[in-house]
Amino acid sequence: MAKGEEIPKTNPSEIENLIEQIRGTNLEPGSKEKIERLLRTVLVLVELLQRKNTSIKKLREMIVITHGFHEIWYPQVEHETANQ
Repeated sequence: MAKGEEIPKTNPSEIENLIEQIRGTNLEPGSKEKIERLLRTVLVLVELLQRKNTSIKKLREMIVITHGFHEIWYPQVEHETANQ
């Protein structure tokens, strides 16, 4: 973010509302599911960040690997592991 830009703000109920709106659209079912998963990941991330005892390592494990983003964000790690 550039200096002076306002940080976007939202709350969990707004995200839940958006999920309901997405479900009612004529998007392809697979697209709806992906958007809902992404929005739910945001909710989980916010909840985890609010906990005092959540480490960065724990966040990474819970978000990146558990939610299936590992091969998207770390493709070289997957590739290197497969070649060992």
